[in-house]
Parts: sequence; structure tokens; C-alpha cells
Amino acid sequence: TNILLEDGSTVEKNQVIAEMENPVTQNGIEFLKSYVLEIRSYLKSSKNELPLITENHVFGAMQTNFNELQKNLKNYDEQIKNTYNTSKISNLKKKKQQYQILIAISIKQLALIKQKLINAEDKYLANTNLYKKGVISKMDFYNEETAFRQKQMDVENAKRTTTDQQITLLNLAQELSDLEFQYYENERILANNIQANLLEIENGIENWQQNFSFVAPVSGKLVWLEKIHQNQFIEVGKSLFAITTNNEKFIALATIPATGFGKIQTGQKARIKLNNYPTYEFGHLEGIVSKLTEIPNENTYQVEITLKNGMTSSYNKLLAFTPEMTGTAEIVTDDLRVIQRIFNQFNKLFDRNSNPNASVSNSSSN
Repeated sequence: TNILLEDGSTVEKNQVIAEMENPVTQNGIEFLKSYVLEIRSYLKSSKNELPLITENHVFGAMQTNFNELQKNLKNYDEQIKNTYNTSKISNLKKKKQQYQILIAISIKQLALIKQKLINAEDKYLANTNLYKKGVISKMDFYNEETAFRQKQMDVENAKRTTTDQQITLLNLAQELSDLEFQYYENERILANNIQANLLEIENGIENWQQNFSFVAPVSGKLVWLEKIHQNQFIEVGKSLFAITTNNEKFIALATIPATGFGKIQTGQKARIKLNNYPTYEFGHLEGIVSKLTEIPNENTYQVEITLKNGMTSSYNKLLAFTPEMTGTAEIVTDDLRVIQRIFNQFNKLFDRNSNPNASVSNSSSN
């Protein structure tokens, strides 16, 4: 165990109090937190430069995720800075625009050719009547007919040219769409992979804090619940620290044998008799059962009792609080009173709903 703060120290919310022995240092965790924020900022703007790694850290179980993140970041940076695909997309867009202009010109030309065909048809019909009347020669009539048929062919050729251009434009549009989709799909996949890596690292940081560090849940004064030293073995689930705040709400931790636990429910009244405050002189503390644990520990269950009058006793005396108070409690059930020796610790603890004092414990051992 690496103890970072001494008994009586002032702590801020989320400040690390102590670390369990593990391959990742607190500096490494702080680096990861900062680096995750840098990467998220980098992803929000393509103008940001890819953050470079200038520090050497060991990240334990998170090392694989960190290495994968570095790989995906490199590929993503190359993707958005590679000008080949972006230039190709830009050229296709220009080519598409030019074809749109060309088609517009062809449509205008087709309209002019159609008008010439109309004129040629009128002339052909007039010459047909003249030919029938013998006004013009057969050769002249054939020449006019050939000119008319040529105008018809010109219209059909213009239609075919316009259609070919429209087909080419559609092919260009499809090619452009496919290229853009592939480009942005690759970018999206890489970005999603990076986001997944970041989430895995953030989960790893949270697991590290839960398993290997003692973090202050609130700001206040640190109280050691027992003497500990560097490199000491810590039992799983053992309460080591408490944080006192200005809030005057108190919670007592009680241990109940499994044989009597089934009769206890939240909301039941409790009377607490402290060993260092004789009942005949100071009275008892009154409380309400506020929380029951669901999982036993060595055939006992832990119960939280909220002291409704704080440290003021039934004799209206204000008792001085000390972190390691012990005593016994009477919990009044529906039909009888269960008296058990229940306190192995009596601490001023954190109530989550009203932000009072907090108990700091760890779920792993060194």
C-alpha cells in the first residue's frame, strides 16, 4: 500500500488517498486521463494536430488498448491527411460539373437542330407540291428531299449525343458517390474504433480506481480508522478511512448474525449504547435502520443505522464524536427486540443523498 495522505489531512473530492500495489502508477493514470481528453479534442477538429507521445508509461491491463489506440490514431491521421483520395474526389466533382455544362449546351443545340428540321420539312412539303405540278425538276426535288432527310438524321444524332452525355454523367455521379462513401466510411470506422479504444481505457481507469486506489468521494478532513503503513497487506472490503465534513448527519455500521437478520427491515427503530459512554449517565443514541446488505460476510450481515438526532443522546447530551466508537444496539422488530453485539466500528460516514461524511473502502487486496 502506498499512502499519499496523512491522518487529519484536508482532502478534495476525487483526490487519491492511497494506492494498492499494481503495475500502473498514479502518474500513468493521470497521463491517460489527460491523453483521452486530448484525443477527444483532436477528433472534434481536423485542424488539430495528432497528439504525440513523449512520455513512457506502463499501463498494465490497459497496455493492449493503449497500443490499439495508437495504431488506430495513426491510421486515422493518415486517412484525413492523404490528399490522393480527396484530390480524386475533387477532380470527379469538377468533371461532373463540366459534363453538366456540356449537356446543357447539347440540349440547346438539339433545340436549334429541331427548328432547322421543322424549316426543312416545310420546304420539303412545298417542293413536293411544286414537283407534282412540274415546276421543279426531279433532280431538284431529290436534292431537297435529301437535305430534309439529313436534318432528320442530325436531330437523331444530337439526341444520341445528349443521351450518351447523360449516361456518362450518371456514371461519374456513381463513381463519385462510391469514392466518397468509401473515403468517409473508412474515416467513420477508424473514428469509431478510436472511440471504442477511449471507452475501454476510461473503463480501465475506473476499474483501477476501484481496485487499486482509495479516492475521496467528498471534500473534508481525512480520518484514519486504523493505523496503516506502507506496503501493508489490506483485507478485501476493510474500511480504512473516513472523511468528516461540516454535515452533522451520522451513520452507524452494525454487524448482525445471519440467524437474526431476517427479522430486520429498513425503517425499524434502533437504540445504540456506546461503550465509552455509560448508558445510566449519558443515555443512548436513537436511530433508524436505513440500509441492509444483501451478501453476508462470514455469516454476518452489515446494517446501516441513521442517527436521527445525530450525536445527541436520549438524555439530551451532545456526545463527542470519535472515528472508532464501538458499542451495542437494540433493533426493534415488529414483535420483539433483537439485541446483538453489532458494532466493530462507529464512524461519521457519508450519506449519499444529503452529502454528509463518507467512508472510503477498497474491494481489492494488495
